[in-house]
Amino acid sequence: MEEEIKDRFEAEQILKKHGVMVGGKPAGELLMQSARLNLMKIFNFFAKTVPLDYKNKFNDSILHYAAKGGNAEMVQFLISNQIIQTPNLFGELPIFYAAEEGHVNIIELLFDPVIITVRDKFGDTILHFAAREGHDDACKFIIRKRKDLVNAANENGQTPLNYAMENGYLSVAEILQKAGGKMATQ
Repeated sequence: MEEEIKDRFEAEQILKKHGVMVGGKPAGELLMQSARLNLMKIFNFFAKTVPLDYKNKFNDSILHYAAKGGNAEMVQFLISNQIIQTPNLFGELPIFYAAEEGHVNIIELLFDPVIITVRDKFGDTILHFAAREGHDDACKFIIRKRKDLVNAANENGQTPLNYAMENGYLSVAEILQKAGGKMATQ
C-alpha cells in the first residue's frame, strides 16, 4: 500500500516535481492541480480539508481541472460524488476543457445532448474548442453526436472551420468540410 502524504510540505514538493507553482496557493488550488495531474495521494491529502465542490476565482471546479488532465478515473470519482458540470466565469464547462485537450474519453464521460450545445460567453461551442486546438478524434466524436454544431458561428462570426484553418490544422479542416462545415465570412 502506498504511503499517505504526511503534510503540506511533502505534497507541495511532489507537485513542484510535476511543474506546479505552489507558492502561496490555497489548498483548493493544489487540490485542483492534483486532480489535473491524477496524483491521488495528494488529492486525498487536500480533500481532507477542501470540499469537492471547491471553485477558484474563475469559478473553475475540480471537475474542470480533472477534465483538462484527461484522467477518466478522477472524472468518474467526481461524478460519483455528485460534482456536476457548471460553467466558469467565461461560460466554459468541464467538457470544453476536455475538448480543448483532445480527451475523447472524457468528452464521452461528460457527454450530455443538452450540455454539448452550450456556448461559452464568446459563443464558442465544444467543437470550436476541439477544432481550434487541432484534435481530429475529438472533432469526429462531437460531429457524430451533434453534426449541427459544424457551422455554429461564435460572436465574431467564426465557425469551427475558421479556427482549424487559422491555426493550420488541415486534417481537422478536412473533417469539418466533409461534415458540411463552411468558413464564415466576417
